[in-house]
Amino acid sequence: MSNHTRHTVVTDHAGQTMAEYSVLLSAIALVVAVAFPAVGSAIGGLYSAVARVFGA
Repeated sequence: MSNHTRHTVVTDHAGQTMAEYSVLLSAIALVVAVAFPAVGSAIGGLYSAVARVFGA
């Protein structure tokens, strides 16, 4: 293995960065999936309250 190739293998962090981004994206997706039903219920309640005020 040449010196240049060895240096590239040791210092190339593109794969590690991609893995870190995928873990971060998965964590964000999980938080959104957990929070979505609660937010949806709150928005539904707000919509119902506004509809009652306007007599719909």
